[in-house]
Amino acid sequence: MKDENTKEREEHIIELVSSFCDDNLNDEYKELCIKLVKKLARKHDVPFKRGKVEIWASAIVYAIGQINFLFDKSFEPYKTPDDICSYFNTKKSTVSNKAHDIREMCDLGHFDEEFSTCDTMESLPTFTFDENGFMVAHTPMDDYLDEAYELFDDGKIDEAISMLDDIDKDNHEYEKALFFKSFFLNASGTKDKSSEAFNAFLSEFNENVDIKSIVNGEIDENNPEELFQEALFHNNIGNYDKAIHYYDLYLKILPNQTEVLNKKANVLIELKEYKEALDVIDKALKIDSKNDELWTTKGITLYQLHKNKKSMKCLDKALKINPNNSTALSQKGIIYFERNQYKSAIKCYDKAIEIDPEEIILYTNLANMYMDLDDNEKVEKCFSEAEKINPKDIGLLCEKGEYFLMEERFEEAIECYDKCLEIDSKNVDALLHKSMALAQLDREDDFEECMAKIMMINPLLLADLEEEFR
Repeated sequence: MKDENTKEREEHIIELVSSFCDDNLNDEYKELCIKLVKKLARKHDVPFKRGKVEIWASAIVYAIGQINFLFDKSFEPYKTPDDICSYFNTKKSTVSNKAHDIREMCDLGHFDEEFSTCDTMESLPTFTFDENGFMVAHTPMDDYLDEAYELFDDGKIDEAISMLDDIDKDNHEYEKALFFKSFFLNASGTKDKSSEAFNAFLSEFNENVDIKSIVNGEIDENNPEELFQEALFHNNIGNYDKAIHYYDLYLKILPNQTEVLNKKANVLIELKEYKEALDVIDKALKIDSKNDELWTTKGITLYQLHKNKKSMKCLDKALKINPNNSTALSQKGIIYFERNQYKSAIKCYDKAIEIDPEEIILYTNLANMYMDLDDNEKVEKCFSEAEKINPKDIGLLCEKGEYFLMEERFEEAIECYDKCLEIDSKNVDALLHKSMALAQLDREDDFEECMAKIMMINPLLLADLEEEFR
């Protein structure tokens, strides 16, 4: 039985959520929020018997809003997380974490039968049949993205991008919206942090590619070219399981395509499925034993399996076929360095840079080697050379910041991480290391602000960060 204090807190939270819904939402949202308060009140250990009631009230509205697309402008009603937190005078990072806890406690998700609005349930994917007789899902968000694409197609790029910017990160189609935005920006000649990756992605396709059909998954599964393009799309946005799926469909049709086998092996390496990757690359080598890229992939895979001698043999075979294979050279350099054969390692990297002087990662890897050798002059020379290529490369800025951290040059480290965050304000690695530098300088307010940003982006880092700064 609930004690009097818990009952009073329950009633207070109900008053708060009701007030917000009356002022900002509707009766349906109010009923759902009250129902959620009462469900939490029935827990054996009532969670809201501790903590500020304003935080609990805002988190309850937040949790209900998340599963009903409240933060998505394509839905009505629409409110932002800031609207909720401003109303209750609470911090968004705290509320977001609490809402996550509530969803976990009550097993809440999109299209929840108990806590979904009528509009949300009506937006459940509908299913139609395509011309090949396959069942295809369709959601209101598909219409929204179609509308954005049509604006782009009509030359109204700013309006199209504005529509995509209105999609909140809690939306289940957020990643797809980001990809559309990257495509629009690149196609219009505007460069953002995704330009390099996106252009590398596009360079692998032929000139007749329909990006929209790739993003929406509208492909003919009997067409190897479309399957390959779909696999590349998922590969480049990090959906590795889907990439494997489409590579496999391709290979059922054309099983002896070594390029596709090699790409599949590299995805398996990303997934840390090294033995499977080795099986795939061995199959490719039986088809074409004179392919230096295949030997390089096998060498990298064996390295990951801690078989460095065998790895070196494969890399040597790759370089015998193609002495200008900079990837094979850099991998050899890593193995030499681990063997304490520093001169050979540096020689490999110098040669790789000579072959591929625009590859920034070669300079940062070489800088890391010189760090281990305590040769700071050469470390900074490597960073300087890399900056001539692209001073705004996030990987370079993070590596340079970490170097300054190690050297206890905290102000310079912070400067590097601030440059990273100007390019990508949600870069957790930059925020985390900036926090470390701020802590060393006893800049408590800036440190707390940085930590709050990290929590907003990835609440699961809390335990690790507490351990880091304990």
